[in-house]
Amino acid sequence: MCLLLFVLFFGLHGPIGDDYEAYKSFYENLKNPLVGMSEFEPGFVLIAWSLKLLHLPFWCLLLTFSLLINVLLFRFLWHRDENIPFVLCIFLAMGGVMNEMNFLRSTISLMLFANSITYLTTRQTGKYMAINAIAILFHYSSIIYLPLYFVLNKRAPRKLIVYLMIFGLLFTYIHIPFFAPIKNLFDLFHSESLNTLTSYYLSTEMYLGPSLGTLERVVTAFAVWYYYDKLTQTDMGRFAVNGFLLFYFCYAFFSAYAMLGIRTANMFIFAYWLLWPLILQQISNSKVKAGVVILMTIYMIERIIGLGSLPQWRYSIEFFTN
Repeated sequence: MCLLLFVLFFGLHGPIGDDYEAYKSFYENLKNPLVGMSEFEPGFVLIAWSLKLLHLPFWCLLLTFSLLINVLLFRFLWHRDENIPFVLCIFLAMGGVMNEMNFLRSTISLMLFANSITYLTTRQTGKYMAINAIAILFHYSSIIYLPLYFVLNKRAPRKLIVYLMIFGLLFTYIHIPFFAPIKNLFDLFHSESLNTLTSYYLSTEMYLGPSLGTLERVVTAFAVWYYYDKLTQTDMGRFAVNGFLLFYFCYAFFSAYAMLGIRTANMFIFAYWLLWPLILQQISNSKVKAGVVILMTIYMIERIIGLGSLPQWRYSIEFFTN
C-alpha cells in the first residue's frame, strides 16, 4: 500500500517544483533522441523517447519514473531489518520529496546505487560496477559511485569526525570560493553549455549558511562520534557512517556554492536511511530513545512543512491542472 501510494503521489503531481516545466518542455519538443542526448543523459532520453513514440502525454513520463524510483526504493528497504514506515519518513523529510519531484535523473541513479550496496557487502565487484554503470546513463555524476567500492567499507579514523565538525562549522560561516579559478577558466571557452553548468553549480550568489539543518548535522555527527565503535562493527554501519561523512563534507565545504553543495551532498543522502535507525539501536535507555525519536519526528515535520510552504512546492494533481 505504501508503494502504491508513493508511486501515485509522486507520479501524478501537477506543475510543482523547479524542474517541472523544463522536463515538460523537453518531452514535448523531443523529436530526435540523439539531439536529446546533448541535453540529458541517454537513459533518461531513451525512456522519454519510447513513451513519446507511443504518443503518451507528459504525465506518463512522470508516472513511469515514479514507478521506477519507488520500486527501487522499496526493493532496497525490503531487505533491511529497520522499521520501514519510519525509514520512509526519514526518506521523505531528508530530501525525498524534492528528489522524487525535481531531481528525477539523479534520484534514479541514487536508487540504483542504494541497491548496489548489497554487492559491497558481498564484495561482488562486477555486479556493483554494472549497476552503477547503468546509473551513469541516468546522471553522469554517478561516476563518483564507482571508486566508492574501494573506500566505503573502510573504517575511517574516529578523530576525522571531530575535524569535520570543527571545520564544517567554520566553513558554514566563512564561505570560501574554492572553485573561482575553475569558473574563470571555463569562462574563457565562451561555451554556452559550460556557462550554463558554471552558472548553476559554481554560482556564489547563494550560499549555505547556518540553519536548523546545520544543528541537526552537528548533533548527528556527535552521535556518530559517540557510538562510533558500535556503529562501525558491521558493514552496513560503516557504509552509513562513511556516507554521512561524505554528506557532511559536501554540505560544509561547498557552502559557498549552494547548488553544488546541495546536489553533491544529495548523492549521499542514503546514509540517513541507515544511520538514524542504527543510532536508535545503540540507545539502551528507553526514555532517552523515546525522546530522540520525538526530536527526530519534530525535525522531519518541520522540514516537510518548510518545503510545503514554498509556492512552487504546493501540491496539485496533474488531472486537475489541465
